[in-house]
Amino acid sequence: TELIIFIRLDLIPIDKFYYKNYLKQRDAILTPNWGKWGGHNDRFAIIPVSSASLYFNRFNRLDEYIKSHQELQAERFLHWTLRDCTPKEIVNERMLRVRAGGFVDTNENFYIPRKYDRSKPLIESIIYKQIDKMVNYKRRYIARPFF
Repeated sequence: TELIIFIRLDLIPIDKFYYKNYLKQRDAILTPNWGKWGGHNDRFAIIPVSSASLYFNRFNRLDEYIKSHQELQAERFLHWTLRDCTPKEIVNERMLRVRAGGFVDTNENFYIPRKYDRSKPLIESIIYKQIDKMVNYKRRYIARPFF
């Protein structure tokens, strides 16, 4: 293994992920170009094995970061940790963050497709859409008598 793909469990991909697009990039940590919030996106990364300890052991430096910055902000903390090997923000595939209760986080800086209804939990939204498809399918294709 030369690359590690890290994805947090609270992400749902919107776009298909074409990992082969990133296989040639073995000299830097790759992060998304969205969800940076003043630092580097901490929800997804493609990491060369040579940089894995730097990326995954960053929490060992948390006390040092808090002493110098007074507060913890995840994206800025990742940026601070990786300041000696600046990641390339080139991952374009969009992913949505699912919050507690199944609600989709709408604070992203990219277009969120309409099918991810923001007014109710994501799971509930998906179930409603599947039921609607089944009902509409039956209405359209079940033969009806002409009399």
